Amino acid sequence: NVSIKQFGYNTSKAEKEIIDFLNDELGCSFEKRKGILSDKRLELDGVDEKLNVAFEFCGLYWHSNIVGFDKNKHALKWKLANEKNIRLFHIFEHEWETKTDLVKSMLRSRVGKNTNKLMARKLSVRPIENDIAKVFMETNHVHGHIRADSSYGLFSDDFLVSVMTFVRSRFSKKHEWEMARFA
Repeated sequence: NVSIKQFGYNTSKAEKEIIDFLNDELGCSFEKRKGILSDKRLELDGVDEKLNVAFEFCGLYWHSNIVGFDKNKHALKWKLANEKNIRLFHIFEHEWETKTDLVKSMLRSRVGKNTNKLMARKLSVRPIENDIAKVFMETNHVHGHIRADSSYGLFSDDFLVSVMTFVRSRFSKKHEWEMARFA
């Protein structure tokens, strides 16, 4: 990944592409910020303070144990941003490279620039076959499909617009079901 100097900090080519998309195409005001979180040493790769939205670009090399990256740093940044009422969105390098349009769609939604609005009372929820859920997730979820015990689709007439999949609870004995994916 090529590094570019921006705002006095190193900025990768992909970070610049994301900032350009958010600012030039969506009309936002994202900029790299250091010191906005409680820990003044931590920076966020892009912040729009009016929207209270931020993103963190996670290059696969620089965010790995090869360079000694602290595995708890993503969770810490999310927690500190949440305490400041900032919605932090992590974008991993492989997601940006392989599913750019999907990530752009998610960013559009995060900043309130989603062009597709559906009225809830005109929608219906129905169980769907797992093979239909699999195809939908591979197309519309950055992590793709995961094996599911049950799947539900949200329909506008007969057009599938959203899918939620569930598995038996893996982490809690108090709950019978766990949502595995939502897109």
